[in-house]
Amino acid sequence: MLDALNILTDNEAHFDKSQVDTRRRVLGRAIDLMFVNLEEPKSIEEICKESGASWRTLDRAFKEQFGQGPKSYYLRLRLNRVREDLLAGHSEDTITDAANRHGFWHMGQFARDYRMFFGELPSQTKSE
Repeated sequence: MLDALNILTDNEAHFDKSQVDTRRRVLGRAIDLMFVNLEEPKSIEEICKESGASWRTLDRAFKEQFGQGPKSYYLRLRLNRVREDLLAGHSEDTITDAANRHGFWHMGQFARDYRMFFGELPSQTKSE
């Protein structure tokens, strides 16, 4: 039991020991998966599995490259796509249609995230 406690509290045991080339490779695979799955988003766990990386390695790769984790990066990609759709001005599309198309189902959370990233509500973007 003492050995298990030592492992859990040992910082060295939790440190990501992946190589730079490995992180670069899995980062590329993960980004490709994210772009291919913008309309039906995958979980970060699925992306880890399909890119052949542990969560820790993928997280480190994204933070080194972009200063944010993979979940935040993926959220931004999807929000940017919704914004592009809203700015394209397809009048038959509602904000809900655009949000749902990119995997946003909870409109309250979507509006909060959108406002946090773009400084305005989706309705303000659509009306421009």
